[in-house]
Amino acid sequence: MEKSRIALQSLSSETFIKNDVFIQQNEITLSDKWWYSIGFPSFTGSFYNMKYYESQTINRIAFYQDFLYVLTILPTKYVENHTREVYSLLSLIGDIGGVLQVILLAFVSFMNPISKYSFNMKAIQNLYLARSKDPSIFLPRTKLKTNKI
Repeated sequence: MEKSRIALQSLSSETFIKNDVFIQQNEITLSDKWWYSIGFPSFTGSFYNMKYYESQTINRIAFYQDFLYVLTILPTKYVENHTREVYSLLSLIGDIGGVLQVILLAFVSFMNPISKYSFNMKAIQNLYLARSKDPSIFLPRTKLKTNKI
């Protein structure tokens, strides 16, 4: 503000102030939900901001004969892109140690008790298996054929 006040005081009748303000377009792409990470953004939009300005004192010419101050707003040819993506749980797992290893660990921890139980049952059946020609040898006493004399 001080700079422009000094510039206005130092103006002669032969000069004027010309400011060029450059406006830049910005594009936004937001992917806020985890299912949007496959390529469907949740929000897209754009906004404009003042990128920079140039201030200069110019001698008067015929076109600007009656002006003390000229402000020109110009668009820039550059577009700045802003993106925001969700850092999902799968991305975190992938960064820590890999998705495949975590899925394998979960599967093994789920299957280990079932596998252990199944192995023990088969081992018990095979270790304590008795074969005999007499089929009634392992039947309970109530079902045994008694030969009374």
